[in-house]
Formats: sequence, C-alpha cells, structure tokens
Amino acid sequence: MITRRIIVSGLRQRGVAAIEFALIATLMIVLLLGLLVFWSAFQTQQSLNRAAGDGARHALTLITSTSPPCDGSNAGSNRVVIQSKVQTTIRQHLTQSGLDANQFSMPSPATWDCSKGEFKFDVEYTLHPLLGGSSSWLAEPTKLHISDRIVVHFKVL
Repeated sequence: MITRRIIVSGLRQRGVAAIEFALIATLMIVLLLGLLVFWSAFQTQQSLNRAAGDGARHALTLITSTSPPCDGSNAGSNRVVIQSKVQTTIRQHLTQSGLDANQFSMPSPATWDCSKGEFKFDVEYTLHPLLGGSSSWLAEPTKLHISDRIVVHFKVL
C-alpha cells in the first residue's frame, strides 16, 4: 500500500519541471531582449556623444585658426563652413563606430554668437528598432531619437 502511494505521487509531479522552466524561460527571454534594446540605445548614445565631441574639437580648431572668426563680413560664411566640416567629422566618426551615418542630422543650423564667444550646434540620430518594431507582447520604440547640444566657447578678439 505504501509503495502504491509513492508511485501515484510521483506520477502527479511529472511535467511540473517543464512548466516551471517554460514560465521562467519566457521571463528571462523578455528581460534579455530588453537588455539588448537598452544596450543598443546606450551604445548609440555614447557613439553620438563621442562623435559630437570630436566635431566640437574640430570646430574649435577651425575657429581659432581663422583670423578673426567673427569679422563682420566673414562671420556668416565662417559659420557655414565650420558647420559643414563639423557635420563631415561627425559622419566619419559615426561610420567608424559602425553606425549608419545617414541617420544623423543637425536639426537646426549652428548658431554663432560672437558677443559671447559661442558656437552651438545640435545633433540628432534616429535609431531604428533592433528587434523589428513592436508586437503584441514586446513594445519596442519604432524610432528612438537621440539628441545632444554642443556649445563651443572661444575667445573673442
């Protein structure tokens, strides 16, 4: 009689481990996918910050090598030339980081304030979904806009 209870009890436990594994594995896979999406956005943010910083250093080098950068007749053309060279520098660094440089933009023209000695520019990068968008059980942003504002201070002569 005792042996019969043990056998019946053992039969009731069959398959419980598979159900527990299925429940826990589902949760772990969702957490892993969320971690991958966050990692991709974080890596892109860091690459954009690094590229924008390199662009700012290039802008500062161009501003200090231009004599005088805020001359009334040349201030507008200097800003346009420096902005285009900064864009080229940022695109090169994004490409070197393995990102699509076509997703990079400067949403507004760079501002040039000679009275304060500031050159400001905004950068924006559109990150497409890593996992292909959103579905009924996984809500991933369809587009993630990563932006930053860079201010280059220079000495006004």
